[in-house]
Amino acid sequence: MVGASSVAIAGNWDGWQVRALSPLGGDVWEGVLALRSGTYHFNLLVDGKEWVVPGSVAIVTDDGGGMDGVLLVP
Repeated sequence: MVGASSVAIAGNWDGWQVRALSPLGGDVWEGVLALRSGTYHFNLLVDGKEWVVPGSVAIVTDDGGGMDGVLLVP
């Protein structure tokens, strides 16, 4: 997300509600979620217009043929 002015996260843990992340500098963004153990699907919304899966995470195909990131909470 280099050069992004805003990044938000949405996932199936809460019905895909968009939650803003806070910039930490460069391409690092932070957010805090309280999640139960399980496997979740998510995406990032960059600058309010482009959905992306961050690099270095597992991905799956969603029901619409797009890609979701996978988050495993032990």
